[in-house]
Amino acid sequence: MKSLLLTLPLAALLMVGCSGKGGSGGSTVGGTTETAQPLGKPEFTLTSVQFSEEFKGKKEEARKKYKNKVVELTGLVKSIGLTPDRAPILWLEPAKGELLGVQCMTRDREPWKKVLPGQTVTLRGKGPEFGFSAALGECEVVEAKGDPPPTLTPDALAEEYAKDPDATTKKYEGKSLVIEGEVAKVDVLKDFDVGEVTLKTTKEKPRIYLHFTQGPEGKRAKGFKPGQKVKALGQFSTLTTSADAVGLFDSLVMEPGP
Repeated sequence: MKSLLLTLPLAALLMVGCSGKGGSGGSTVGGTTETAQPLGKPEFTLTSVQFSEEFKGKKEEARKKYKNKVVELTGLVKSIGLTPDRAPILWLEPAKGELLGVQCMTRDREPWKKVLPGQTVTLRGKGPEFGFSAALGECEVVEAKGDPPPTLTPDALAEEYAKDPDATTKKYEGKSLVIEGEVAKVDVLKDFDVGEVTLKTTKEKPRIYLHFTQGPEGKRAKGFKPGQKVKALGQFSTLTTSADAVGLFDSLVMEPGP
């Protein structure tokens, strides 16, 4: 399991002029703006794929075009992450062939209350002042459409997996899940200084747990206590499943809040 841990999601290392500062008239906390003025009408309206395509071809021209401009994007949410100071990031569907999604740092410290991976979001933000990747800062969620990821209890996931591991893996592999349950125990992986949270289930096997990368959530998880209620978002992955355990990869705790 230790080999699965990342030093930090690459997503969190690509901050390019989207710190949440500049032109909003509000103070920033952890990369998000608390009392910012509304962004107003967008100067550009396009899809995340189209936006990514422009940066894919001519990065410097795209950066200059969108620099500090209000942009409205619509796109599929691929994942949600956090920077080291817990600034939230939505990653939207990019142009074909691009490995990284369109990075959208949000003003809202808990954007997962408005939109989740698998849904299509419309948001407004400001184009990057620096850097050359497809990114927006100070983003506000305007609308979310589509079904959110399934919400399961640890017992429900354990029962489904125990009954037919292959079918369960095929059903959920690579997809986001939300799981609500109670902390049974927390193991601290000392080599990586992160917590691994096992959730309470009626049966001992398969064990249901939350896997965290070496970021703010991994450190935060060390402080969770047995009996504590949690609601978490994570990705079902064969990397974190075995005959007697199922883990949600790169987990993010939605409740309790940060």
